[in-house]
Amino acid sequence: MAAACLTTAAALGLTAFFFAAKHRVGLVRLAPFAEDPYDAVGSFGFQLALVAALISLLRGARRYDRAGIPAPQAVLVLRGSITALLAVFVTMQADAVALLRHPRVWAHSPIGFTLTLGLVIVALASLWGAGLLGMALRRVAPESRIAWVRGATIVAANAALLAVYPETWRRGLLGAIGTVFAGMAVLFFEVWALAEAIAPLTELQREDLLDDLGAVFRRGTAAPSRVTRWLRAGPWRVAAIGAAVGGVGLAASQAIGEGLPGGAGRAVLVLGVFTGLEAAAILFGYALFRRPLSLILDRP
Repeated sequence: MAAACLTTAAALGLTAFFFAAKHRVGLVRLAPFAEDPYDAVGSFGFQLALVAALISLLRGARRYDRAGIPAPQAVLVLRGSITALLAVFVTMQADAVALLRHPRVWAHSPIGFTLTLGLVIVALASLWGAGLLGMALRRVAPESRIAWVRGATIVAANAALLAVYPETWRRGLLGAIGTVFAGMAVLFFEVWALAEAIAPLTELQREDLLDDLGAVFRRGTAAPSRVTRWLRAGPWRVAAIGAAVGGVGLAASQAIGEGLPGGAGRAVLVLGVFTGLEAAAILFGYALFRRPLSLILDRP
């Protein structure tokens, strides 16, 4: 439970930092990572961190019997917390690469040096925390082994990819969309691969998120409802619903918070792009993390 609380705090901190870097004047002018593909990493990174951390918090806060949280559920709490911390790490990694590629933007300012040092510290702390939780997971699932070399290779490869990504590719509508997808892919694949290296899947029988929600709202484990059976019979229904709601929600927040360009055609285009990108991210993330986070299992 403590791990879930700490990672939720870290996810909320990442969210606050992401929006501050985009809207606070003092940070915007010193933040080259406010442009894609780094901004895309951060945009989807804080969402993944929040979702994974809150799911772990829900699982940790469930009422269990007097024996305490079962081993399979403890594994899921730890894996969700690890995923959240890795999302923080990958976001900080992308931001650090942006700073290294554009030192003239921040090197003249003491605040810039403080920002850079803070990013490095948070990146190392989140990766260290994920490693500690990975070692704690071994006490619950002894068959789990941390693949340190593979993890280091993944980190180096993705940092190199961001370091050489041609930033000119983000010009034009298609280039901008492609660059967002590049940042999305870097985030999801690196977090997924690092999570598999630190907290590989085990064969422990476990419940899924629908069981957790049922236990919370019914104050205990109960027979699956008709809705639960319907959702579990088609796991992608949840993803489709979430993608639709998330896409429309992001488009609405964009329209309310930052406004829309003039002209009905351009406004519709912008709203469609935001809706499509968010929906694609939700489907992409669901495909990668459905089983590692035990969102919805294939069982009656």
